[in-house]
Amino acid sequence: MFTREDKNYNIKYLKRANLVARILEIVPAILLVGVSGSLSREEAVRASDIDFFIVSRRGQIFTSRFWAKAVSFLMLSFRRKGARNYAGKICLNYFLSEDSLDFKPHNDKVVFHYQKSIILFSRGNLLNRLIEKNRWLKPQFNLSNHRKRMDYRQKYKGIALEKLLKKIQLKKIFNDPDYKKNKNGIIISDLELRFHPKKKMRYGLDKKGTIQ
Repeated sequence: MFTREDKNYNIKYLKRANLVARILEIVPAILLVGVSGSLSREEAVRASDIDFFIVSRRGQIFTSRFWAKAVSFLMLSFRRKGARNYAGKICLNYFLSEDSLDFKPHNDKVVFHYQKSIILFSRGNLLNRLIEKNRWLKPQFNLSNHRKRMDYRQKYKGIALEKLLKKIQLKKIFNDPDYKKNKNGIIISDLELRFHPKKKMRYGLDKKGTIQ
């Protein structure tokens, strides 16, 4: 059962997520920012982090990740790897390209985490495309905080920057022990970046029927 204090953390963390998303709106490479996990289900407690998923413009997924991490870090909201205290920190664990909008894999865990996602902002018709691609999820997205922005399509001139950021990030990812131990939960491509390494507590139902 959630207390009044827990409700306050849902409000507090959503405000923080909105503040970070407003800054990310100025990054042309980022087309959509959403919140998933416990905060999207209004189940955040003091120890909860803030799970972001981000949709990037075609060919700019590593650029999007760079700016998302930079903004979160500068706003003192980035969840550092290995940190003992990650309460209220932004967890950047899922990036999608606009060419690959389908949440994967198609299982109950993904439904649990993404079905009630909070969409903070999107450009053009990207949100409609995301919903259409995820009909299997039976999305119940929360749009009460959604800000729709115009999408001014311009010829992308940052190919060199994308290649450089990709090279730097791949080197760091591939040298990370978590990648070597959890390759099935860490997906790296130009269409999808997914960082869901196995946790000590396995997802599912415990003996009392509580979702873990």
